[in-house]
Amino acid sequence: MNHALIFNVHSLGFRRPPGPHRIATILRDEGWDIEVIDFANHWSIEELIEFSKSRITSSTVFIGYGVMFDMWDNNSPMENFSKHIRKTYPNIKQILGGQWPPIHSANYIDFFITGYAENAMLQLIKVLVGSDPLRSIIFDPEYLGTKRKVISGNKFYPSFPMKSLMIKYEDRDFIKSTEWLTIEFGRGCKFKCPYCTYPILGVKGDYTRNATDAFNQLAETYNKYGITNYFVADETFNDSTDRIKKFADIVEQLDFNPWFSGFIRADLLVSRQGDWEHLGRMGFSGQFYGIETMNYQTAKAIKKGMDPERLMPGLLDAKKYFITHHKNRYRGTIAQIFGLPYETKETISNALKWLENNWQGEAVMVSPLEIPTDSKIDVLSELSINWKEYGYSEYLGSEIKAKHYTISQGHMNSKMIWKNDNMNYYEALKIADDWKIKSEQDRVFGIPGFALDYATNYGVSIDQALAIRPDPLTKESFQKHLTGIQHNIKYYINKKLDS
Repeated sequence: MNHALIFNVHSLGFRRPPGPHRIATILRDEGWDIEVIDFANHWSIEELIEFSKSRITSSTVFIGYGVMFDMWDNNSPMENFSKHIRKTYPNIKQILGGQWPPIHSANYIDFFITGYAENAMLQLIKVLVGSDPLRSIIFDPEYLGTKRKVISGNKFYPSFPMKSLMIKYEDRDFIKSTEWLTIEFGRGCKFKCPYCTYPILGVKGDYTRNATDAFNQLAETYNKYGITNYFVADETFNDSTDRIKKFADIVEQLDFNPWFSGFIRADLLVSRQGDWEHLGRMGFSGQFYGIETMNYQTAKAIKKGMDPERLMPGLLDAKKYFITHHKNRYRGTIAQIFGLPYETKETISNALKWLENNWQGEAVMVSPLEIPTDSKIDVLSELSINWKEYGYSEYLGSEIKAKHYTISQGHMNSKMIWKNDNMNYYEALKIADDWKIKSEQDRVFGIPGFALDYATNYGVSIDQALAIRPDPLTKESFQKHLTGIQHNIKYYINKKLDS
């Protein structure tokens, strides 16, 4: 039996991004023995080497790495581990996948895959075992201008839509019942917001997974591991009433009451109050709203045209409904982007005042507008391509970036420092940082992120976790948070090493 190891590389605390587990699932269906190693960038290089030595055999065909965000540089443990694999096991191929894989800092990788990777991997393994020649693979010569073997999954081997998005975990994953896993109900978004860089926009028809497929995944993870809490990866879960009802119907057939958290488009939530019942039936009470702006002219420019005078009171009505009808399991997060077209410092200030007065106890996420301009590094949005038409120009001011805000270093050089008639990037950045420092709503964990970490770190139910409100950010609360994460990750690593 062909064998491989896939390392899950990410920075989000005690969480398991689904990509490596999804690839493992489809390859096991092809008869492979695949073991996933989570929290890989938290392992020491010595632990990684010890573990690989205990697992690699003559049947090991490849070592895989799934990278969520850019968590790989020339001095990272993963780079040193990859170098060790190349030196010690030169015949084993190394594959790295992710939305933006670190092409220039991962120097010992044989193949890179970008985007959704299922169909690309199914083709690549045929090459690795010798059933298909290397020339059967289509490589992307344009990606980053590199000569490395980069396979664009979304471009040449699209894995969307897919009727099965099943993920099957194994006992050797050592999953705790209080963890949150990630689930997909469909891939693609029917909308085309100008600032959005998600690669699958404007889809038509039904692009959701099979309902039975979703039911089986939820039932299996509950029956085997006691999992009841999930992040929903879909870009816009509530894009249609039929979609919500489809999955609410299967959830009601489960032997437990799950709790889902994911992206809900606020204008649709307000305009279709009949959806509230079905979201409640499903347990979709952790709701993230990308409202982005409370300025009507700006909302229309980014194709979110509901008048905030109607949207924001309607959102408060929805919040009241979910708290009243669904056991106080509701948690809401509002996201704001500072610097969008027609937004002024005054309209931003008005929005923040509204949030202070009306959104107590829930979460607010704020950030400055980022405009990627290098198509070899980022998927470009409509705004990124036509930024001049939206009133932006390059800003060459000498202001120093606020120290409380960081941008992924791997993409820093691809983002334009902009200005328009109302503000520049650094001013928008400062407004965001000042809010984060000032506001008690900007918590160390956020909501429902706080509930996730609290439930996992302290081994309590979602209802117990939701009853606790996070403390404002302090050195003590942050250290307590880190200690809980480190404890859980160390528990997992020791389990893997001892198994």
